[in-house]
Amino acid sequence: MEEIVHDNRTGFHFSAGDGKVYANLTDTSEVVEIDAKSATVARRWPAAPCKQPVAMAIDTAHHRLFSGCRSGLMAISDYAAGKVVATVPIGAGVDGAGYDPASGDVFASNADGTLTVIHEDSPDRYHVVQNLQTAPGGRDMGLDPTTHRVYVVSAKFGPAPADSTAANPRRRPPIIPGSFMLMVVEHNKN
Repeated sequence: MEEIVHDNRTGFHFSAGDGKVYANLTDTSEVVEIDAKSATVARRWPAAPCKQPVAMAIDTAHHRLFSGCRSGLMAISDYAAGKVVATVPIGAGVDGAGYDPASGDVFASNADGTLTVIHEDSPDRYHVVQNLQTAPGGRDMGLDPTTHRVYVVSAKFGPAPADSTAANPRRRPPIIPGSFMLMVVEHNKN
């Protein structure tokens, strides 16, 4: 496959299973559709009002993409039409997203220590069920579609360094050794 050259920072990407791949362009706040066979961008659309989309999940049955944005919103796109159809508020510092087709729930894991749980009422209507407390820095997640469990990882952090360095230009705090944790979130069956 030939490389698609672009100047944008990409977030997560997903295949729709039909020869198309969808990716968030973080720095331009857009979603792009890539034709996997020709390795070309087929089309793009704005994620507005969402800014800096990084996380992504997909609902192939309803042709929906869920773009978790650093601006504290999740943009839901109809990827067949190439447009945003809904937005919902999420926690701060999103980095992970997942969609459970069995429950119709969408998840956004956030660095502020929350897991935003969103329910799909219909393909164009969504509501926030809850912002579940996890752990600060718990922005990466995985979803097991068989058990419907959500896994969120984090660790404890030391103080942020006072100065930027070449190795740490964003002054991220160091992880405290031995503090890694895996949180398992079970679906409420009631």
